[in-house]
Amino acid sequence: MSSCFSARRGISGRGAEAEVVDLSSINRQYADAENVTYNFSFNFSQSGGSSMSGFGKMQIILDSSILVSLRASFGLKLAEICLMRDSARVYVPARKGYKALGYKELTNKYGLPFDYHSYECLLLANLFSYPFFVPIDSSKFWEDDGLVYLNNIYAKDDPKKLYVRHKVNLREDDCLVSKVEVNDYLLGRAYRINYADYEIADSLLFAHEIQIAYRAKDSVGVRLKSKNVRFNSAELKTFKVPSDAKSLNF
Repeated sequence: MSSCFSARRGISGRGAEAEVVDLSSINRQYADAENVTYNFSFNFSQSGGSSMSGFGKMQIILDSSILVSLRASFGLKLAEICLMRDSARVYVPARKGYKALGYKELTNKYGLPFDYHSYECLLLANLFSYPFFVPIDSSKFWEDDGLVYLNNIYAKDDPKKLYVRHKVNLREDDCLVSKVEVNDYLLGRAYRINYADYEIADSLLFAHEIQIAYRAKDSVGVRLKSKNVRFNSAELKTFKVPSDAKSLNF
């Protein structure tokens, strides 16, 4: 893919203002896709030394739902997670427990400041299809390795007090997202998502490896590596909770 950025026209160096020729290819990336399914491996680590690895399956029905099935490396089924447009739902087979959470509750209790479409965009590295991360009025400038979109959100009662910063990095050679950072300065937490590699699946580019880091009082890291990626599959699963499931507390 050729570069979709204009020449810098004599303006170069870190922080230089960027001129963009065509980013429409980013918005069109999944325009004809209805769903994507894939298998993945994961590695989870937490400050203090605890860690876990395993594998799972992911099913994303665009603009509708995300279904995730997780197993430990030794085969134990850990959880079924379903993200709907209005809530997140979790079933843990080992505890026969089920819980539904609204996205506002996820933000307040667990520090996850995203709604359904944000999760979908992050998993697909399709940040330009939803203005949460990259609003139209985002500032653009060059860094050493590509283009940066920056969106600063200030406190309503103090327009000079920086509240949240969204930063999206694009690779210069092909416009693919390389990194997303969300810094919440008010609550003292930060998220960083690196897209380490891409692959072509059914003629579409797909983020093959995603590295997620969360930092607050504790630090958490997750790495996902996908395989067997398929778009527009006719074989889709539904999220089912057994009738004897009990309320899950966590």
